[in-house]
Amino acid sequence: MMSGSAVSPQDNKVQVQAITKLLQDISPSYLKGKQYDKEEAIGWINELGHKVHQALKDLGNPKYKYIVTVDLAENKGEGVRVAAKCSWDPNTDGIVRDVFSNN
Repeated sequence: MMSGSAVSPQDNKVQVQAITKLLQDISPSYLKGKQYDKEEAIGWINELGHKVHQALKDLGNPKYKYIVTVDLAENKGEGVRVAAKCSWDPNTDGIVRDVFSNN
């Protein structure tokens, strides 16, 4: 047992609304005007992931740890399914997701 230091944030859960807004601002501004290119996609994924992660850190919750995943696919009308499984504390942890489609 650790003394004098809490392992998890005690006062607040994940800020779902703030993070959703953050995602809805970052993704369109970064991807606007881009046309899917499989050669450039990995760079876009990395850069967008870093932008989101930095913006999350800037929210000022030093005890939070964030996991950011970015999935990028060409929209050919075929659809895509992504599945993930995580273990967390429902009292403090959560998930936020956003889908951006660039016509």
